[in-house]
Amino acid sequence: MGTRRFLMALLAVAALIAASGCGGQTGTNGAMGDSAKAVPATALAYVDVNTDRGSDAWQALTDLGKRFPAYADASKSIDDSLGKTSAECSTTSGDIVDAIGGDAGAALTSLDAARGGAPSWVVYLSSDDDGALKDAVESCKGAEKAGSYGGFDQYADHSSDEAAVFLAIGDHVMLIASSEAGLHDSIDLLAGKGDSLADDATFATAANGFPDGSLLNGYVNTQGIARLVSLAALAGGAPGADASQLAAATKSLQSLTSVTVSVTPSGAGVHATLTVNGKPGAEVPSLEPSSLTDRLPADTLAFLSVKGYGEYLGQSLAGGMGMGASGAGVPRQFRSLLRDVTALTSGDLLLYVRPGMPISAALLLKPANLDDGLATVNRLVRTFTQGSGAKVHVNSLEIAPGMDVTWKKVGDVIAVGNDPQAGTAPSQTLADSQSYQDFLSDAGAPSGASVSFYVDMPGIIGMFPGTVDPNLKHLGGIAVWTTAAGSSVTTDLFVQVR
Repeated sequence: MGTRRFLMALLAVAALIAASGCGGQTGTNGAMGDSAKAVPATALAYVDVNTDRGSDAWQALTDLGKRFPAYADASKSIDDSLGKTSAECSTTSGDIVDAIGGDAGAALTSLDAARGGAPSWVVYLSSDDDGALKDAVESCKGAEKAGSYGGFDQYADHSSDEAAVFLAIGDHVMLIASSEAGLHDSIDLLAGKGDSLADDATFATAANGFPDGSLLNGYVNTQGIARLVSLAALAGGAPGADASQLAAATKSLQSLTSVTVSVTPSGAGVHATLTVNGKPGAEVPSLEPSSLTDRLPADTLAFLSVKGYGEYLGQSLAGGMGMGASGAGVPRQFRSLLRDVTALTSGDLLLYVRPGMPISAALLLKPANLDDGLATVNRLVRTFTQGSGAKVHVNSLEIAPGMDVTWKKVGDVIAVGNDPQAGTAPSQTLADSQSYQDFLSDAGAPSGASVSFYVDMPGIIGMFPGTVDPNLKHLGGIAVWTTAAGSSVTTDLFVQVR
């Protein structure tokens, strides 16, 4: 198990040390993205991490971390662990961190259907000190020298009942793979033999969209996964999915070229970006906000805005109940309720929270038929409160003395909640609020971006008097928004750090 513990140290401890900014020299060998040169072009998924602790990305993340009171204690705890050895390896984590260069990557290269979907994978680490890494590996119990290949020294660990782990170190690179053949493939790719992911046109196009200064980038080969799903359907399906669900998943994946993800720190906070790239003319799935955000009061503290959620909700509930497209195996009354809930949430949906006694909250729904939707709300309330002793009236539920949740038609929507103004047009909307506008500007949200989720952390914390964790006070707003360009849809998550 020694080499496996060493691998865990490389992928977990080293990342934490780098994140803390407390120790380890600046990586000089390897630049972000180099790891793609050791990954086969047919890889199903790939993630690349900037491990250069002197880079702008790590400096920005370290500066954000230092704003939190807990940072100092966390850094000290991690720093203390650097000098410790383990029962399996005599090398310290600090020695490992100091030897890591500026780039690390990992890829899921394939899934073996003949072995029940067993994954094949490879991990790449640039090295500032090959000798130190070799010493670290050789200090671990279970690590065995296994000759050399392509100028790399090889090691293997067969000490566990699990599949063996294979390592190779050379030319300022350390490779770890699930098989010796996969290890050799990566060494060959680095020598220019064969097609690597870095050479793949689809990946190169997707990688052009990675933001500058990112700390982590990821890539999913949707066409490769579509082929696997299609094969699963031909082989008799997969657990929890019927033929129609697999066919729908295959069709959806085949319309896409790739999915990418990035994490980028800045002086204002942390950005996470997810981009779904479709084929020309493809209908790319996205989180579409509702048209009801003009009903948000200026003092809104949090909201969730979606449109057409009913279809996804229905599929999720059906999956949770174990029912396929036919609905078999589920009692008739639940199938009926599922259809009604799907219809109720298939239009615009807006959930928000604002100050009140202590809070006011409302859910606005705009189904195709308001009367049917209101009847569904009534049915849901009575179904889930039956036998509880709750006080249910014609269109209200008492949740506490003097506090009722009501449901009623307000204009073109159904309003559910305890906010008496729910559903009406406010005199000043959240979009008119200067503080909200300033937050979106700090977040870098483009003009016209469709915001689907927002939380005003300082406002929420301020509603609850008493002792608050001082670390929470450094969180600002949180938002999710979506933008579209051609056949690509990008969803951004931003967490503000003050």
